[in-house]
Amino acid sequence: REWRPEEWQAVMGRAPMALRIVYMLARHLGYRSQSVVVVGWPNYQPDPRFGMCFRMRHKKNAEEHWFPASLELQTFLASLKVRTKDGPIAIRRNGQPWESELQLQKRSSNFLTELARKGLVGKGLTEHGLRVTFAAEIKRLTGANDDQVAAALGDRDSRMGGHYTRHVEQENKIAFLWAQRTR
Repeated sequence: REWRPEEWQAVMGRAPMALRIVYMLARHLGYRSQSVVVVGWPNYQPDPRFGMCFRMRHKKNAEEHWFPASLELQTFLASLKVRTKDGPIAIRRNGQPWESELQLQKRSSNFLTELARKGLVGKGLTEHGLRVTFAAEIKRLTGANDDQVAAALGDRDSRMGGHYTRHVEQENKIAFLWAQRTR
């Protein structure tokens, strides 16, 4: 499910740095955890239009993917103190890379479940939900179609754009009906 803005704030205000890095990459690039654990500093490259961008081949579909880094992500990455020239961007608190996507998912799940138990976020919040949040924002802000959303996600199949944004389409239908009602 999509993260609500107040959940994003609650999580980012409490997450340890290792998870904040993961969440920033997932939120601003739409990366799956399998991509988050392998994306490295060499993938973060200068771009004449956007300042910086990411270029990498995703494991899931072997697609070469380019995506601009948002200014917020660029600022965040510039603030990181611990990094190696050629190493991964997402590292654990001990400075070592995540051993696997499963290790990252488990750590994230435990953290988010504890926040939900305390009532700070809703139940069902997952790191993968940031991929949904990323796709939904693109659809809402730009009016992108399913094919464009899929391309931004690094997916070949336009159906994936629709899969991640079907709730936005539902919102649009309801908003249209509501607008008609209030005329």
